[in-house]
Amino acid sequence: MNALRLPTLPTLPVLPTLSILAALLVLTACDKAPEPAPASAPVSASADAGVKPEWPQAQIDFLALSADVKSAQSNASSDAERDKLREEAPATFCAGFEKIAGFKDWIGTVDDIRTSTVNKSIDFEVDIGGNIKLEEILQTGDALYPTVAALHVGDTVRISGVFVHSKTGAECIYYMGPFGAQMTQIAKI
Repeated sequence: MNALRLPTLPTLPVLPTLSILAALLVLTACDKAPEPAPASAPVSASADAGVKPEWPQAQIDFLALSADVKSAQSNASSDAERDKLREEAPATFCAGFEKIAGFKDWIGTVDDIRTSTVNKSIDFEVDIGGNIKLEEILQTGDALYPTVAALHVGDTVRISGVFVHSKTGAECIYYMGPFGAQMTQIAKI
C-alpha cells in the first residue's frame, strides 16, 4: 500500500529565527528621546546668559561622599592599600548615603530619557555631577509625567524628591548608581 505523501516545505531554523525576532522586539520596546536642537544661547538660571545655577550645599556634600572614596583610592601608597580601599568603598559610601533621605532643589542635566512603546512609561536619568545619576520611571498617570515628557537629553533641571533606599542597602553595592529616586518636583531651568 502506498501511503499518501504530502509535499514537504524546506524547514527554516526556527529557534534562531525566533531568537532574532525576540531580540528585535526587545530593542524596539523603548524609544530614546530626541537630542535637543542646538540652542542659539545657552540655558541659564539667571538673566545673564551662560551662568550656571549654583548647586545647593546638600548636593555638594552628597557628591563629596563619592569623591572622597575615589580620592582615597587614587592617593593610596601601594596596590595592596588601593585594593583594600576599593573593597571598602561601597561600605564607606553607604555609611553616608543611607543617612540621606531625600534632596531639595538639586541641579542636574537630563542624561537619558526613554519612552516605552508598550505602556508609554518614561524611564529617565538625571546626572547630578560627578557622573552620579538619579533614575525614576514614571507612568502616564503620574503628576510629573507631562513635565518629564517635555524634557530632552541635555536639559538642565532643578529636582526635589526622595531616594528609594532598599532595606538591604543593595543600591550601595554599585555605589555609582544610577540611584533610584522618587521625584516630587522637576523644573527645567
